[in-house]
Amino acid sequence: MDSCRLARVTDADAIAQIQSAAWRERFGSSWPPELLASLDEDSASHEWVRAILSPPDPRVRILVATNSSDEVVGFAALGPPSDPDMDGQTLELVMWEVQPDARRQGHGSRLMSAAVDNARALGSNALCMWLGIDEDARRTFAASCGWGPDSAHRIRESDDFPHMDRAEVRLVTVLDDPIGVSTK
Repeated sequence: MDSCRLARVTDADAIAQIQSAAWRERFGSSWPPELLASLDEDSASHEWVRAILSPPDPRVRILVATNSSDEVVGFAALGPPSDPDMDGQTLELVMWEVQPDARRQGHGSRLMSAAVDNARALGSNALCMWLGIDEDARRTFAASCGWGPDSAHRIRESDDFPHMDRAEVRLVTVLDDPIGVSTK
């Protein structure tokens, strides 16, 4: 049965592979080849192990979506917001990805619901996330889950690739909003 759960250390390799595959697909035409070539799944896997075993903040949660064979097909990472203007009751959906060949099977919706459930369990009343202004499909999906823009925007700068600065918008969802994200 397809489900979501907290990540285990043994999931780190799968999380790193999904991250790499999703980023290559989403950014393959806009990132320079040397940046795509620098995606190192082994290093990423070690970072995921560290995040699972020893999170930098007690509110960090790494969640995975699994298919009926219990294979990890997606993940989401929650943590404290990166923005100083967000209150202490808000958490950030820092990252969420679904394996490209496992999309449109409900895994993304289950990850969103699991993120909401975990945020509520941590005492949060809202979630925020940042998306590139050109990520129309992801923004449409997030809107279908009850997320909307709150007028904040930023330019995420890249030290290693200055020409890769990225315009982003912040989306939010209020967790006690009956119109917001459904957890059913």
